[in-house]
Order: sequence, then C-alpha cells, then structure tokens
Amino acid sequence: MTLKEICIVGTPHIRLDQGSNTFKQSYEKYIEESSIIIEKIAQYSPDLITIEWDTRESLRLKKEFKQIINQQLPHLLNEHHFIAMPLAHQLGLSEVLPIDFNQMQTRKIRASFADEYLENADEKLYQYMNNAKNKHQLSKNQPTTLYEKLTEHKEGPIPLEQVFAIRSLADSPGIAFALEWSERNHIMATNIIKAALNHERTIVFTGMSHVRFLEFIIESTGLFKVIPSQDILK
Repeated sequence: MTLKEICIVGTPHIRLDQGSNTFKQSYEKYIEESSIIIEKIAQYSPDLITIEWDTRESLRLKKEFKQIINQQLPHLLNEHHFIAMPLAHQLGLSEVLPIDFNQMQTRKIRASFADEYLENADEKLYQYMNNAKNKHQLSKNQPTTLYEKLTEHKEGPIPLEQVFAIRSLADSPGIAFALEWSERNHIMATNIIKAALNHERTIVFTGMSHVRFLEFIIESTGLFKVIPSQDILK
C-alpha cells in the first residue's frame, strides 16, 4: 500500500504591522523571499495545506485567506499570509486548514514559574537555559532570507527546543509546562492526521520548535510517509 505523504515545514514567525514605519520595505522583502519557497513547494503539488493557526480562530483565517486572494492585506501579517495562503491560492485550493490549540497566556505563566524555580533552585540549569535563549535571539537576528532559514542544516536541537527542555526540568512548575507543550503538539498532530487521511500530499507550516515533535508523532502511527522539507525545498 502506498502511504499518503506529509511534509512539515518549519518556518520562522513573522509579525508585520501595517502601521509600522518600515512596513513597505519589510513587506516587499518578504514577498520576494517567499516567492522562491512557494514555487519550490508548488512543484510538490500538495492537495492540503495546514498551518499553525488556532482552530478557534478559523473564521478569521477564512476571512484573511479571502483577503489575500483578493489582494487585500489584513492589518497584521504573519508568515502564513506570505507563504501558505498565496501557495494555496496558486494551487487552486479552497482553504487553508488551522491545526493549533494555543493556550499562550497559560503557557507564559507556566514558563515564568519554571524560570523562577530554576533561578532559585538550580543556577547551572538556569544559566544553560539563558544561554539557549540568547542563541535563539541571535538566530532570529541573523540577516538570512526566509529560504535560507527554511533550508539551513541543523545539527542537534535548535535553541528554542533547549529552552523548553530545560524548563521541563524545573520539578512541578516544569512538569506543568512540559505537559501543556506536549498536549499542544499532540493536538496539532491529531488535527493533521485526521485531515491528511483524506489527501495524498499534505504540507504543514509550523514554527520550527514543533517540527521534530510532530514528525515523531505522525511517523509513529505508521499511516504516513513523512517527507523531509529539505527534499522539497532544495
């Protein structure tokens, strides 16, 4: 039996406000850079596109997808407005599917408790975590294109994975944080799997820290062939 395919593309998060002074320059830059990614993935001919977007905001997603199709810009733009939505439109797909369940405020509170615990109870682990945070910030500030960020080879965990893993070591606060993070990834994976069963080739756009978790969960079912994003984007 030929397995259906899923490819998970880890993308950097973009936050672009039309009210900012640098909007036009940044917008044109992202449009130019994302066009390369869109053309590469379009050659793979996916018949389903799913994104890290809260399922409780599905109506807003539909509205903003329609805006992108009609060349009207939402006030706030993210990576999905530059890559996933234009790609879906180019492929003639009628929707982009949300898969996330993001309890952001709760996660921030639990992360803060975990950080505070480590600072007071384990100075060495706390320093390791801060080093990983600094590496993450430096990686965000590197003058690399979107295409380069999506295709760069990564040895070992990325800094944000390290931050989350070290937080999970903070006894009870860390366990609470880790359980929520794990639950979120499992919800995303479940939403992907349920939708992808009805499609031949699925593309998932999500933050880079989710990629390895989602690949593992999806591969573990034995229901799909997980295609490395490098194979499509190269």
